[in-house]
Amino acid sequence: MTGPDPAIVRCSRGHRSETVPASVLTAALNNMRSGGPGAICLDDCDERRTIKGPQPRVDDIMSAMNISSHLDFAAQPADVFAMMTDQKYLEEVCVASESLSYNVSVEGSITRTSRTLPAPDSAARFTGPQLTVNDEIVWGDPSSDGSRSAKVTMTVLGQPVTFKGNQQLTAGGRGSVVDVSGELKVAIPLLGRKLEESAAPAVMAGYRTQQEVGDRWLTS
Repeated sequence: MTGPDPAIVRCSRGHRSETVPASVLTAALNNMRSGGPGAICLDDCDERRTIKGPQPRVDDIMSAMNISSHLDFAAQPADVFAMMTDQKYLEEVCVASESLSYNVSVEGSITRTSRTLPAPDSAARFTGPQLTVNDEIVWGDPSSDGSRSAKVTMTVLGQPVTFKGNQQLTAGGRGSVVDVSGELKVAIPLLGRKLEESAAPAVMAGYRTQQEVGDRWLTS
């Protein structure tokens, strides 16, 4: 997060809301983490120095959001794996996701994509008008039945946003299914959950795009 990205807070004495830089909230959180008071009120009152009463738990403030997706392709696992590690398929996914620019690389069973996308309206005030999303998928070796698992990592350039999870490719459905599960985290005290809720639909839309492009790919 760059610039004086604000959060609106109000002290318990009813003083007017203030615009507080995220750095102030981070300092307050760090102070709470070490057992000290957090400062949130910029008015001239005791709460400028101390928040009385129970402090919020850091885990509650910085908790991640669980996300899962299910894809179903009309092909055997070996063919779906070949598709998902094909540079041309990954480029088609980038184009279909309306990327302003993109870069794709494939090294054996490791794929990397970088896409610059218009920021969702709900996040643009924090991120600016564009986001660069970087994805890395590291596939493991196939099992005897052709199934595979992969580690998935997504980051957003210059933003405290991560998605880390697992991807399972197995026989099933119309031929093969891909199940993705992981945690989306926006590491901003107090605001993270709201931003995770804003970002989650975009993450899910990315997997729907993979399904749509994959269906066309496998029938061409």
